[in-house]
Amino acid sequence: MASDPLVIQEMWPIGGILDLPDSWEALSLISMREVEQTWREELLKVENAGRLAEFNERLNRKWAIETGQIENLYDIESGVTVQLINHGFDAAFMPHGSVNKDPEMALALLEDQKVLWRASLPSSKRTAR
Repeated sequence: MASDPLVIQEMWPIGGILDLPDSWEALSLISMREVEQTWREELLKVENAGRLAEFNERLNRKWAIETGQIENLYDIESGVTVQLINHGFDAAFMPHGSVNKDPEMALALLEDQKVLWRASLPSSKRTAR
């Protein structure tokens, strides 16, 4: 099936991507306003329960671990990685031989990675842990 060059031109105009028209609000779907309202209500419930902060903290630990592994700072066994993500950075979760560095050194590197990830977030999304 050959693609229609006119359709492609409309999707990707020769002049590049254009700004939205001044009447951009007319492009919104009324039904999406209800979805947005429901989303905001559910988000508020999650934030109030502390679950969002907990999720973000685990995500921050996961990114810290993965970034350090990509940068070849340490190599941590996958089961240990899961424990560190779920329960926090603690040498008690690093049995002998599960990390290729001294556990205290690995923890210092992990904390550095976590601080860097947290610093890269917008200030409204940072958690103080």
